[in-house]
Amino acid sequence: MGRTFTEKIDAETLAKKIFDACMKAGEEDAFFDKEDLEQYPTFVETIYNNSYELSIDGCTKKVIYDLSKVDYDTENFECADGEGYVGYDCGFQTLSNGLTALFCTAGGYWEYPICFIIYWSGKELRGYIPTKGNRWNRSQQCAFGNDHESDKKEFLKFLSEEDKEEAKIWEEEEGEPYPMDGPPPPNTHEIIEDIEARIKYTGG
Repeated sequence: MGRTFTEKIDAETLAKKIFDACMKAGEEDAFFDKEDLEQYPTFVETIYNNSYELSIDGCTKKVIYDLSKVDYDTENFECADGEGYVGYDCGFQTLSNGLTALFCTAGGYWEYPICFIIYWSGKELRGYIPTKGNRWNRSQQCAFGNDHESDKKEFLKFLSEEDKEEAKIWEEEEGEPYPMDGPPPPNTHEIIEDIEARIKYTGG
């Protein structure tokens, strides 16, 4: 089932909404305070410069629920502008359909990180984990690194058809599983395509 958003906002507006949500998460769970806000001139810079403190556990219950479809750890979390862990894009981006989202990556030290976004639906903050271009163990619905035997089989699913055929021939000749230390690098183009196809603008 597709999703919609009804309001196009800029990065600064989304950053403020995320900031406010973290503040309302509770005094013990909030990751930002007035000193953080006074230190940086914009909410975007506040988010970027405190990205090591920002975790989905400090956001809204809806965002936490949205991002619970895949099991992963938030030990290593990145959302500052630029290239995140293993090549995922990070930071605030406005896509061609007008959706502004904060691109994040997260994973434990033993895990291959995943990519997810936080965005404004026009009513509330939402989270979304793109399927295409993203890398996690589909059969176990968890980040790679939590089930090594299953991971080895899952890695092959991300290969191109040509590479799959090469792996099949190798396994037939060698009589053992095709050696892969991890999945192919994430595909940023496919991730954005997935988001734009999944989340449609229905505003005026």
